[in-house]
Amino acid sequence: TYAPIFDNGTIFLSTGGTSPSIYSIDQSTGMINWKKTQSISSNLYITDKEIYFINHDSGLTALDKVTGNDVANVKFLPPIDINNPNNGYFISGDPTNNLLALYFGDTNQIMCLQINDP
Repeated sequence: TYAPIFDNGTIFLSTGGTSPSIYSIDQSTGMINWKKTQSISSNLYITDKEIYFINHDSGLTALDKVTGNDVANVKFLPPIDINNPNNGYFISGDPTNNLLALYFGDTNQIMCLQINDP
């Protein structure tokens, strides 16, 4: 759905469709390290340890970059209306200051969060 991210020998990508997933792929061998089926509404943002994205459940999800295991899930209000035409959902960050910036297209909200344990 979004452009793949190349990160220190690993490719991370997300797929759309009825069963959206996140893949971690070894760049040199092409082998899948792990696959995680998730309800993904945004692009992926990668830090040294985690992968962040906005999910269909009105929240922010963080996965461990090495294992794909859930690290954190934070819910926001109002709930995301995925059927409402909007300007999309995006996430980015500032690794120097451990900040995440999120945009919710259905409500035109912008949010900035600090990561306490990067």
